[in-house]
Amino acid sequence: MQTRRITATMLMAASIVVFAHICFYKEYGVYDYYLFSDMEYQLLICAAILFLSMLGTYFAHFAGYFICGKISGYELISVEVHGFVFRCKNGKFSIRKYKGRHGIFVNMSPPEFSDGKFPFALYNAGAVIAFSIVSLITFFFVLFYFLSDIPLPALYWFCVFIWFFSHVVLYLLPVDKKSIGVLKRISTLKNSIELRRAYWQSSMAYAGLLKGTRLREQPDELFSLPAEGYMSNPVAAEIAWLRMNRLLDEGSFEEADRLIDFMISDKCAISDFKKKSAVLEKIYITLINKTVNSSEAEALLNDDIRMFMSQNRDFITVIRLEFALALLYYKDIKKASEFRERFARCLKNEPYPANIAAEIDLVELAERTAEEK
Repeated sequence: MQTRRITATMLMAASIVVFAHICFYKEYGVYDYYLFSDMEYQLLICAAILFLSMLGTYFAHFAGYFICGKISGYELISVEVHGFVFRCKNGKFSIRKYKGRHGIFVNMSPPEFSDGKFPFALYNAGAVIAFSIVSLITFFFVLFYFLSDIPLPALYWFCVFIWFFSHVVLYLLPVDKKSIGVLKRISTLKNSIELRRAYWQSSMAYAGLLKGTRLREQPDELFSLPAEGYMSNPVAAEIAWLRMNRLLDEGSFEEADRLIDFMISDKCAISDFKKKSAVLEKIYITLINKTVNSSEAEALLNDDIRMFMSQNRDFITVIRLEFALALLYYKDIKKASEFRERFARCLKNEPYPANIAAEIDLVELAERTAEEK
């Protein structure tokens, strides 16, 4: 994903530079020393316009999913924007800081699954539709100013066009081998009732969680795994991630451990982030299992996992595991107390009550295990 973003940024910058030269040649006819300094000034304006376009990206993303979701019968739950959660519940609007996903996410609850169908195509294409509309509008401005011999405004609008059009491309294409682009996702869901059901199950489970219903309190049907042959598709593999978290919430640790072994294998197409997160849960399960030598947990803590924990040290699941390691493996009461305090502070910023309750139960289980050992 990082490589694709760098490539897209380089192509966008190159396109702007080339078009800038065309515009300045059309404006002035020749280049000289004074023109070069003027070009620097104009390119600074382009940079400012691109910054404003970045802000516009958030509005376009939200508007696309929200409008297309409402048309399809979806219900808005919350919006996550780079560590902040915006919610409107019972007529009250709230903003919370959240150490969770990075980016922008419009969380909506889907309508019911009936006769193997539910509306998914328009909602999934929401952001692409919004970015495409903005790209088309800005392209008309580019043509208007350029053909009217007013090249500098054309350059500014070209910057905006390239920015939004690059987002259309990024949304349409998969970001890594274990994800799929919007068009392929829609096509896949349209052609497979099993994947369509799996997508609806995960959407409903997440919606219930965000509304405040713990995973263990939700209907069993939402966590039934598709046939193993479907698990190579990221849409179906998401059910495995949700089922693992539900088993942890229920206290069914042996079954969760077996499921994690499958999830971290090549047969399951969950993202690398979730695979590593699943390994963290496996370490936690090993620590609280009184019949297992806790040194087995240390064996799972390879350099890759340690780096992952360091990169995500503010995530509540990582803090919980650090607490369990300090308490149950290293027997460092002082260090465990420090992580317990960090855990309590992290809970204050957690916007979803169902997550809070589940995490508290798991931390208290580690404390009880320490008392019994």
